[in-house]
Amino acid sequence: MRGQAFITDGLFALFLALSFASILGVQQVAVPSYAPLRLARACYDLSSEFYHDGELYGNVTLSLRKNASLSNESLCLLQNRTSHFARLLGLEMVDFEVNGIQAARIFGSSAQITAVERCCFPIVDGEDGVAYVACYEVGA
Repeated sequence: MRGQAFITDGLFALFLALSFASILGVQQVAVPSYAPLRLARACYDLSSEFYHDGELYGNVTLSLRKNASLSNESLCLLQNRTSHFARLLGLEMVDFEVNGIQAARIFGSSAQITAVERCCFPIVDGEDGVAYVACYEVGA
């Protein structure tokens, strides 16, 4: 009788051990994805650089004041400056839009894009007091 109890206890312990091992084997530690955070940071870095580049900010503001859109010169300057930073930040695609007035692909293509982040910021014309909302959309 005691032998049967020991065998039953042993089989039960083996069953619990195998169940516990299978539960631990199925669950994997989730590795957080930093891609969305990296894209958000890159988007705001581009916005910050837009403000700090006096020539770019002044050129775009002047173009918006005169034409209510971006001139070819402003767009070319924006593409040159932004594409340089986009490469440094490891981005695959950058789009730029002003108030729904004008949108342009500044850098790259959307062929291999797996994640996208959008950030918006104001462009204020100091002389007229007009504020435009500009947005960068970045992807990697």
